[in-house]
Amino acid sequence: MRVGLDIRPLTAAPYSGVGRQALALYNTVRLRADTEVVPFTNAPLTHQHRTWACAPQRPAAIEGLRSPRERLRFERDFLPDALSALAIDVYVATGNMGLPIGLSDVRRQRTRWVLQLHDVFQITQRDQPQSGVKELFHRWFP
Repeated sequence: MRVGLDIRPLTAAPYSGVGRQALALYNTVRLRADTEVVPFTNAPLTHQHRTWACAPQRPAAIEGLRSPRERLRFERDFLPDALSALAIDVYVATGNMGLPIGLSDVRRQRTRWVLQLHDVFQITQRDQPQSGVKELFHRWFP
């Protein structure tokens, strides 16, 4: 089985709880003899994760990985084709977000998706500092 794992939380904040949990999941899944884990991330061109993870050719700044624009570029423009090309069986989005957007092509439907939720408050509570558009985006595209 090929498991795709979103390690953007690890790339953006390696010492955060979500980042550490993504790394632990990566290390645990790798130990299974019948499973191949394929990490996915986005980062600057010089970031070390680009040497061992699947990433779009277009780089992204670490500070902007959660921005709606970067998320759309990754989750809509990059991820669906990458999952299909790499024949991923299960894709795990590890940071309360990150599922592929816009999967209308039938051949892409072979991949199953898992969304790992850490903080449900992001969906249920209003976050005042965010703009209306950003808040709406995070509510509809966890």
